[in-house]
Amino acid sequence: MMRASLIALTFGIALTFCLVLSGSAAAADSTTVILVRHAEKELTGGDVSLSRPEGEARARELVAAVASAGVTVAIASEYRRTRMTIAPAVEALGLPADRVLEITEPADVAREILDHQRGQTILVAGHSNSVPQIIEALGAPSLCPPFEIDPKHGCMIPDPEYDHLFVVTVPAEGAATVVRALYGAPSP
Repeated sequence: MMRASLIALTFGIALTFCLVLSGSAAAADSTTVILVRHAEKELTGGDVSLSRPEGEARARELVAAVASAGVTVAIASEYRRTRMTIAPAVEALGLPADRVLEITEPADVAREILDHQRGQTILVAGHSNSVPQIIEALGAPSLCPPFEIDPKHGCMIPDPEYDHLFVVTVPAEGAATVVRALYGAPSP
């Protein structure tokens, strides 16, 4: 519990630092995207739910991680586990239903953000393969290395790592950046 609190505090400091760094006049046009892989899932096939208690606890810990980030839009894939990961944050932030989008393809997520959500802070829950693809589609550097490259799926967050949180800043001009942090209980 103490480690989880320390990780949440560390992330909060890192996110605040990122937001302060982007606090220049150009920041009004900057877009901040907070990306997480869905929380721990049940180990069955198909459209699985989050595991109990680990996955549900991580979803609740995401609330603390993004509480002061100014999230105005949330995006999840069509899979139940991504929607369940962001649900506690969406509820705590009071986001109306029309600000919670379901988009599956990484390129479509990036296009929605860059074309329709500029200047906002967006929370995205994806998958081990889609989160790295979304980050690259936003124009930020690849996560590989240190993550693994799968011949079929490209850059991937390794199983069973669920504690990564990425903050991509897309400025109005210039290159996008990505900061990697951890949140919640450490993955094994």
